[in-house]
Amino acid sequence: MSPRRTIAITASASFLAPLNSTMIAVALPNVRDDFGIGVGPLTLLISVYLVAVAVSQPVSGRLGDSFGHRRMILAGLVVLFASSLGAAVAWNFWVLVIFRAFQGIAAAMVMPNGTAYLRRRLNAGTLGRSMGYNGAAVSAGAAVGPVVGGLLLSVVGWRAMFLVNVPAAAIIALFVLTLPADHDIGASRPRIDFLSLASLGAAFAGLVILGNAPRLDNPALVVGACLVFPAAIAVYLALFRRRGSGAVDLRLFTRADYASSAITTALSNLVMYTALVSIPIYLDEVRNVSVAVIGLILFSLSVSTVVMSPFSGVLADSRGPRQPAVAGATGILLSALGLALCIGRFAPWAVAVPLAGIGVGMGLMGAAQQSAAIRAWGIEVAGSASGTLSMMRYVGSVAGAALIAGLVGAHPNVGEIRLLALALVACAVANLAAAAMFGVRDKTAAA
Repeated sequence: MSPRRTIAITASASFLAPLNSTMIAVALPNVRDDFGIGVGPLTLLISVYLVAVAVSQPVSGRLGDSFGHRRMILAGLVVLFASSLGAAVAWNFWVLVIFRAFQGIAAAMVMPNGTAYLRRRLNAGTLGRSMGYNGAAVSAGAAVGPVVGGLLLSVVGWRAMFLVNVPAAAIIALFVLTLPADHDIGASRPRIDFLSLASLGAAFAGLVILGNAPRLDNPALVVGACLVFPAAIAVYLALFRRRGSGAVDLRLFTRADYASSAITTALSNLVMYTALVSIPIYLDEVRNVSVAVIGLILFSLSVSTVVMSPFSGVLADSRGPRQPAVAGATGILLSALGLALCIGRFAPWAVAVPLAGIGVGMGLMGAAQQSAAIRAWGIEVAGSASGTLSMMRYVGSVAGAALIAGLVGAHPNVGEIRLLALALVACAVANLAAAAMFGVRDKTAAA
């Protein structure tokens, strides 16, 4: 099978995960009206998906290393088919939340295994290009999600957002079946440490609750999250130190390129996600900008990421990951500074320029991060490496939500949004410092 066809099929499967992550956002008010629930419970439709994806990815990648990445992609599409059908006919809100969690698990089964499959099947010399095209598909899914969701919502209703996954998952699964199997080079059978997995889930859940603190009318829950989050991390570290293994293999971070990739993935996504969530709040509540204009402004970030992702792959293959990573991190830093300068000083549409700059930086860094990380280790652990790296993206997103909760009050003002933008500048500085560490390879790093 040609490399282009292989990339197209795996990218199509990966496209569905971010599509389902962002598509639901436009339907939240309608879901709330149909089920008669408050804003606090409603946010579970977003947060339960994020936690399920984040926690499941390292495990699903490890399972792919053992049983074959193509098999895991197919299994993920089957779970997406079933969970989407269940969500479309959900008879109460909590049933919908459960099926939404399974959608997150499905996404976690598809995304890291798609990346690992490309690592195994394609020439190492073109790995950056492969990651670039795959990253463009992921960014495109996130970008068109609200558009597709809005169209389905206006024509059919919110249940159609879930129902559309049923034929999509089935069709893509048929194409995935045409890919060559890869289970012949799997690793040994994995042992899933459920106690460490539970502590990892508790840490993410605590961070998500903190991120949604302003919307939750439950001080006891927020206080509990403040206690659970650090305690869960401490438990996980203690378990890993004692057993030498866990849901996330911390030994992956002992190689410089992988550690740099993971850190920059978390930090760059923190900047991007925080800007993507906070700027609509600023434009709507502080500057009174219409929803249509806000959508166009945010589109500048998404489209620039999609456009730059393949270019990042070409650079990573020809010049190594350090150059596109540093260039992208520099762009994110300059754009974060520009965003802080724009808040409250220029016309509302002016923020589109630094947002587009953040998108360019994200696009430049994406393929470099992925190719460097999975090259740092051998193909026998490509799934585990990819799953853990992908988890770091959600670490950044969830941390960004917590940052917004900590700095922006119930009635946002220019000062709070500007302070948040300055916090993003600090994160961007750390991101650039970590990007500068690309190319510092250990002697034991895999070729």
